[in-house]
Amino acid sequence: MKRDYANRFQAKTAKKTQGGRWLWSLTLLLLLALLVGMLTVKHHHQTLLLAKQQKVATAPPPVSKKPAAPQFDFYNILSHPKQLTTLQNNTPAIIPTPMPLAVTTTTDTAKPGYLLQVAAFRQADVAQTIKTQLAVAGFSVRLTTTPTGWIKVMSGPYAKKEDALRDQQKLQKRHFSPLLLG
Repeated sequence: MKRDYANRFQAKTAKKTQGGRWLWSLTLLLLLALLVGMLTVKHHHQTLLLAKQQKVATAPPPVSKKPAAPQFDFYNILSHPKQLTTLQNNTPAIIPTPMPLAVTTTTDTAKPGYLLQVAAFRQADVAQTIKTQLAVAGFSVRLTTTPTGWIKVMSGPYAKKEDALRDQQKLQKRHFSPLLLG
C-alpha cells in the first residue's frame, strides 16, 4: 500500500477550512440574533416608560376620603420648649406658655427613704426640661435648689432600696448617671 506523503497536509487543511467556515457562520448568526434581541428589548423598555409617563401625566391626583390624622409632636416640643414648631399645613402649633418654675428648697432628710439625684444644673429651664422628660417617662421627679444656686433633679422618695436601684438602672439606660442618696 502506497501512501501519498506529499499531499497529506493538503487533505487535512481542506477539512479544517470547511469546519472553520461553518463555525464562523454560526458565530455571526448568534451575534446577529443577540443584537436584534437587545434592540427589541430596548424598544419595548422605551415604550413602557413612555406609557407610564403618559399615565402619570393624565392621572388625576388621588383624593383622600379620610381627614388626615393629627400628629402629636410632644416629644420635640418637650425637648425644645423655646422653638416654635409648625404643623403639616404650615399653621403654627399651639405651644403652651411655660409656667413659672416651681423650685422648692428642701433638704434631703425632709422625707424618709431613698432618693436619686438624676442631675444638677445652674439654669432652671434646662432642669425643667429634664424634669418634664422624666415625668413623661413615668418617674416621680421634683426639683430642689441648693444654697449655692444649683438646681437638682431628684427622683423619689423610695421606701425600699430595691425600688431605688431599679429606677437607677432605668435612668442609666436613658444615659443619666443617677446618685443614690439615703
